[in-house]
Amino acid sequence: MGYIDAITIKNGGKNMFCSRCGHELPSKINACPVCDTPKKRKQRSRQRLLLGLVIFLAGAMVGSLLDSFLFKGKAWKYTFLGGLGATSTSQESEVSNPTGTTPQASTSSQIPETEPVGSGFGAGVVPDGASHRSPKPDEPASVNPASSTYPASPAIDFAVDLPAPVRQASDAPIIGIIASQPASGGEELISVVSAKIPDCRLSFEKADSLEESPDVSYHGSFSPDGKTLVFSSNRSIDGKPGLFQCYFKNSAPGANSVRAFPWNGNVWTPELSADGKKVVFSSDSSKPEHIFLLDRESKQGQAITNGPSKNMMPAISPDGKFIAFVSNRRGSNDIWIIGTDSKNLIQITFGPEDDREPRWWPDGKSLVFTRIKEKFKYSLIERVSLDPLSSPQPLFKESSRQWLADPSPDGRFLAFVRSKDTDGSGNAIFVRRLDSGAEFTIDPFKGGECYRPIWTRDCTGIVFHADRQNRKSLFLAKLKRAPIE
Repeated sequence: MGYIDAITIKNGGKNMFCSRCGHELPSKINACPVCDTPKKRKQRSRQRLLLGLVIFLAGAMVGSLLDSFLFKGKAWKYTFLGGLGATSTSQESEVSNPTGTTPQASTSSQIPETEPVGSGFGAGVVPDGASHRSPKPDEPASVNPASSTYPASPAIDFAVDLPAPVRQASDAPIIGIIASQPASGGEELISVVSAKIPDCRLSFEKADSLEESPDVSYHGSFSPDGKTLVFSSNRSIDGKPGLFQCYFKNSAPGANSVRAFPWNGNVWTPELSADGKKVVFSSDSSKPEHIFLLDRESKQGQAITNGPSKNMMPAISPDGKFIAFVSNRRGSNDIWIIGTDSKNLIQITFGPEDDREPRWWPDGKSLVFTRIKEKFKYSLIERVSLDPLSSPQPLFKESSRQWLADPSPDGRFLAFVRSKDTDGSGNAIFVRRLDSGAEFTIDPFKGGECYRPIWTRDCTGIVFHADRQNRKSLFLAKLKRAPIE
């Protein structure tokens, strides 16, 4: 009926008055010319909005008081948001250990049960990285890109009962982090090394034994000065079955291997920093497996990662400020980097693929890694730029299994392992010239299994381990250099 509901009818309907202001309405006019103007309507709208805001604030205040007194500030847990809150709590548990304790180290001298995918070893073969397997479906995974730094433990017992973390790492974006850091031996070191390595043709000459014993010795590399071999071995200690530990060996003829430092747990994939002062490795001394950094001078160890996710296969950057590693904290194995001070944890690769075995490009601005497509049969070696962070790209495409890659210090060659057979066996080392695609093979034992090639600093050799007489031993592939015609 239009405005008839808003007026008062008197005298048999002859006189009509506005119900708001009481003014008499002109004949045949339903809208009040006094109070039903656009200005008045706008004013009434503002009054209603203000009243609604006052009611909302009053309700919020009352709700806050009820939450504080009745639910101790956690009323959201009783709503549909409770599930999100539980997720947040699980994320925080990876960053901080409220009990202040560390899981007990494994006392077994055997390598943990492994998933051969990624480590690339068949049944009965010791994997590179020992415990490197895909995460089980029931393993917890965190989505919190933060880690913590542990205070260094005493030198005499630096591997036992690491304290709870004391501060969180930041989750700063990748852009600018690496580029903003001073070189401090990183790019300068690489440019100096490259200047000392003239371009040439390489070919395999021979393989010399570096470390052979009745035990397993694997993942070997030389110190930057070429005087010390560092590797992992499970040899007996004081007549007792040994865990995998880090060993050093002088490169002089006849030198003996010595345990570099005692560690309460297995030590896997140890490597020295570019200045030779620190050792990075993974260990199960803090379950399930985490990254550690040890200062050789102070003998103090620092846990770089912690929590329920599995962190493994560390590689330290040329400038010694970042560590690339593999983590399943978001479900699948991805490549991450973190500062050696446990700050700036950044996820580098994403997706359901199994990404493993990161190695730094000589200039420290990108990484190479293995992306597994099909177990044992098909995997690619990919390179990902870090600044700016970009999508990984295959260095070359093959229809077989390529893995365990390491770029040469001058960036011209790539050493990697290729599996000849579809069951993951028949592994030989190949060296590929990246600009031309020319390759040659390092297969000194004619069909023997060869793994984990790591270049010497001067590009004249490649350290690798091979299966010989039912054990893994370390060898040095010497390369012959010839001028480019």
